[in-house]
Amino acid sequence: MDEVVSVALLKRHEIDEARWNEVISQSANSLPYGFTWYLDAVAARWNALVWGDYEAVMPLPFFTRLGIRYLYQPHYCQQLGIFFRHEWSDSTAIALLRRAINRYPFVQYQLHAGCGSLTKMFRLQVRKNLILNVSAGIDTIRKRYSENHKRNLTKAARHGLVYLTTKDLHKFVEFYELNVDREKENLQEKHIRHFKKLCDALQVFSQYTVAVAGTAEGEWLAAVLLLYHASRVIALVNCSGAEGKRKGASHFLFDNIIRSESGHTKWLDFEGSSIPSVARFYEGFGAEPEIYYQIKRSPMQYILPGF
Repeated sequence: MDEVVSVALLKRHEIDEARWNEVISQSANSLPYGFTWYLDAVAARWNALVWGDYEAVMPLPFFTRLGIRYLYQPHYCQQLGIFFRHEWSDSTAIALLRRAINRYPFVQYQLHAGCGSLTKMFRLQVRKNLILNVSAGIDTIRKRYSENHKRNLTKAARHGLVYLTTKDLHKFVEFYELNVDREKENLQEKHIRHFKKLCDALQVFSQYTVAVAGTAEGEWLAAVLLLYHASRVIALVNCSGAEGKRKGASHFLFDNIIRSESGHTKWLDFEGSSIPSVARFYEGFGAEPEIYYQIKRSPMQYILPGF
């Protein structure tokens, strides 16, 4: 069958949710961001490309401005790309990505780590996620901590911080809204609305927990929303208050998460950061880079070389 004929562009309501989500679950590159319920929460609108009989799928979050279509990467959705039910196929992936960028004049879209072979055909920019193998015991993992992190953990111990977990997403959202640095995170009110919608979806569709570093009196100093998926625990969103920063609460928090997951989950996924100070924080626990990719396209690049 001809490649072009094999690709179907489907609107959201045309997608068979059960079959789509089965592909995401079975894919060797499975990530929670690709599930229908996740995309419904974080994307204003999305369509999809489907190869054959749901052998491969590619979600297409988009918006339209002045009649022009934009393919974009939603907040709280680090990586998307092409997901295969069985083994990866370069020719199929190329056909899907080519179809996507031909449909959307403006593209700023991020492809998961399994899409590296597409760099041969497309101009992809390298992005860095940070992950930590926690399958070893906690004592082994702690040996890789930076000296700065060890000092901060000593400081946190002096303050008598308490570690706890909860399912209270309402309280987490309140804490997040109060303490997130909106300018640094480029966060707008519409993003907060999408995040609240995502939290509602997590309570129905996913395994999650909120990990907290606080005081003995019950005050939250730092918190992180953890999403469990396959062999990963993903630190989806984390934040710290001013007092938490003074007391080393975030260092204490992630050390306890690592301790709790060590010997069980294989990977703690920090969702890496392009902000150097945040990246250094994760690397201080011994996290290593996992490369994923970004594709940017604009009509201007065909007019002005190097645009």
